[in-house]
Amino acid sequence: MGGELLTLDDCIAFGELSRDVVLAIAEHERVPELSAVAIGSELVQCIDGIQRIQSILETVIASALARGDTGYARTLETTLANFMGEHPGVFG
Repeated sequence: MGGELLTLDDCIAFGELSRDVVLAIAEHERVPELSAVAIGSELVQCIDGIQRIQSILETVIASALARGDTGYARTLETTLANFMGEHPGVFG
C-alpha cells in the first residue's frame, strides 16, 4: 500500500458538484467540507435534491448579504447561476 490519502479536491473531482457548491453546503449544514461532499452527492441523487441545493445556495447568499459580505454573496450568486446552468432540465 502506498499510503496515499485523497484530498478534498480529489473527492470533489469524483462528484458532480463544484468546489464552491460543496463549500456552501458545508457552511449551510455546519459540517466539515468532506461531509459536504457526501451530502451533495446524496442530494444530486434525490428527486428534489437539485432544488434543495438551490435553496441551500440561496440561504447562504442571504446570510452573506445579511452580514454585509457582498463580495462573497456575489461569488455565491455566480455559483448559483452556474449550478442552474448545469441542470437546465430542472430549472427550465
